[in-house]
Amino acid sequence: MRREPASSTAALIALCLLTVLLWLPTGLSVGYWADDWVMHARSDAGVVSLWGDVRPLTPLPFALGHALSPDSTHGLNLVLLVILAVKACSVYGLISELSGQKRLAFAVAVLSLLSPADTSVFNLGTVNVQQSLAAVLAGLTFSLLAWRRGRWWWLPMWACTVLALLTYELAYMVVLVGPLVLLF
Repeated sequence: MRREPASSTAALIALCLLTVLLWLPTGLSVGYWADDWVMHARSDAGVVSLWGDVRPLTPLPFALGHALSPDSTHGLNLVLLVILAVKACSVYGLISELSGQKRLAFAVAVLSLLSPADTSVFNLGTVNVQQSLAAVLAGLTFSLLAWRRGRWWWLPMWACTVLALLTYELAYMVVLVGPLVLLF
């Protein structure tokens, strides 16, 4: 089966646009709650410690959001938008690599954006979980690419895996079991 890079690129662009369209109605109006205020206060005080915690990279999206917009939650909402787009594109890449069916991959990626099971999509309190999940999915996609196409893809696979593991500890189990997709 021959690869069609133009159709893959169009699908990835369509997924990014769909993410933006879904995000626009509420995107900039979502605010902080619970521990988000602690992360914002740390960022505001310039005390974003990325080391010495169980989840050392949990503050990363908050620090990026604060750098984009220090006086509002708009920056973190934009970071969440990018994370959701990466998650959808990673689902597309993973399913298209596993099945070879681009239409199925696109449908599953759209469902991953629309899924009512993911009630925290527009919740800033779980931006670290979304970041970890997006990194796991991207890491799995890159591991499939490395397995099938060459060694260069191992570098982004490891970067995504480390990001996932240092962001949220539940990624440990997924990262350990995830490479089993290579057996299929």
